Amino acid sequence: MVFDLTVGIDVGMSTGVAYRQSKTGGVDCDVVFLKWGSNEQIKVSTKLAYARTDDSQPPLHWGLNIPDTTENLSVKGWFKTDFGGNGSNQAEAERNAEAERLYSDYLKCLHDELSQRFVRDGILGKAWKHANIPFVFSTPACWEPPVVAQFKTLISKAGFEKSQSKRLGRGVHTVAITMTEPQATAAFELHTPQPAANLRRDHNVMIIDVGAGTGDFSLLQDAINAQETLHWREHQPAIGQNIGPWYIDLGFEARMTEILKPYQHLLSHSASHVAWEIRRGTRLLHVKHEFRGANVQSKTIPVPHLGDGQRVHDDTIQDGHFINPETELEPLFDQQVKTITDCIFERASQRNEPLESLQSCSIFPQDYLLRSGGLGSSLYVKRQLETFCNDFSMLKSTKLVVSRQPQLAVYMPPLPTRPPFLRLLAARYSVSLVACRALPLLKRTWISILTRGKGLEGRFDDCVDWIIPKGKQIQNGGELEFERKLFFEPGERRLCNIEIVCSLADGLSPLKGSEFIATHQVMRASFSEADAKKKRKVLWRKGHFFQVEFKIKAIIGLAQTHFLCWLPGAI
Repeated sequence: MVFDLTVGIDVGMSTGVAYRQSKTGGVDCDVVFLKWGSNEQIKVSTKLAYARTDDSQPPLHWGLNIPDTTENLSVKGWFKTDFGGNGSNQAEAERNAEAERLYSDYLKCLHDELSQRFVRDGILGKAWKHANIPFVFSTPACWEPPVVAQFKTLISKAGFEKSQSKRLGRGVHTVAITMTEPQATAAFELHTPQPAANLRRDHNVMIIDVGAGTGDFSLLQDAINAQETLHWREHQPAIGQNIGPWYIDLGFEARMTEILKPYQHLLSHSASHVAWEIRRGTRLLHVKHEFRGANVQSKTIPVPHLGDGQRVHDDTIQDGHFINPETELEPLFDQQVKTITDCIFERASQRNEPLESLQSCSIFPQDYLLRSGGLGSSLYVKRQLETFCNDFSMLKSTKLVVSRQPQLAVYMPPLPTRPPFLRLLAARYSVSLVACRALPLLKRTWISILTRGKGLEGRFDDCVDWIIPKGKQIQNGGELEFERKLFFEPGERRLCNIEIVCSLADGLSPLKGSEFIATHQVMRASFSEADAKKKRKVLWRKGHFFQVEFKIKAIIGLAQTHFLCWLPGAI
């Protein structure tokens, strides 16, 4: 199928959109990112504004269209941090349901905007409904497969996925989640004309992509194939953490609330509301971007709704302004840096053996820490990481570099025109088949030897069989097959639910009840037409059962793994 336009989208605390038009004269077009608003920002905020009286209705505003005055509006943002909770308690389940609703509304607004803008700005060159467009997304590495699947469902329902028009034979819109965020950053660095690192064969790179609310870490090595093309090999599974500027904002809001409480009598709103307004204001954003430390380039932040600012003059508020906000920001930044360095230490320490030697053409293979994302590209974070590397013997020779486009790297690469950039993957999560597996047999005696079926009927334990362990080296796009058996009683309908479960946790138990295990996929399979072997339960009796053999095929991708029941008659 010929596509008219390929669109890459990263929906985080802010949203970025990039696109690549179809070939012109046989030449690939460049990737272009959309700009937003009169000041042409490279991202649009992931926020919605509802009527304060009833936020169950569709949003009144979204993104940059939200007005500065929000007295009569209920502004919703930062819902990415609540999305995909496991619902272990009622409060978490409610937050996840609310985040799902907000994501759904936001994606609909985004789809409607893109459907108008690509036509209005002449990018598409034809009607939206007549164009063939694949939409590709990336996701944080900390999202488990069920969360990724849930996110993809919301994308499709928002209108991004559309089948072909039977009358026109065109108008196909597809949705794919092609890679995790650190993988997207790696792809960008490998393919950009001006990479941050001078990559060569055998160079090791640890990706540190810390956006607004999630941080992702991935350890890769450069390799060269037979065609002398550079590509990545993933030596450890990408991991994710809930870190980023959002948590700095949250901590700063809490501190501002405490600081403002003694002046509540001078405020026209509650101290918590004023602190919230400061948090979402542009002034705090500028202070964070320029932050170098508590004693460097001190800034001030105006305090809204302070009736008589002249009456307040102390160590924190003077002339209606909060002074020295860096003093409050430094411990919050340091807390995030501590989480980052802990992850780096863990990743580096787990590299117990040297990475595979590929007969490098370079004498001294180089290690890099490649930073991207809002917090990842912070100069204060860079300085703290330099200190950490100098104190950690394993990283003394490591070069710290920042992506040329730290905020664009995640959503520009999913628009590929080259061969696969990542050939060898490290499984990001463990995958298992849930099976009725027999309990351990009793001590074998001459009687038990004759009772062939013992342990196969009536005595089952709900266990899991980890067919793909976390960290397993797998070819990108490769397929794995697993043979399994099922047992049925005579006359029993040969139907079975084959459940695939997954987990990001390490050191997993074979028991299914763990809180760290989530259902990935359930396949309803019919074995009524399958060949069945008749097995006698006991050698000297006529009672028997039927044994059916089948295969499970796993199709491995960067961000998602798909499963098929490899048997005629599966439904």
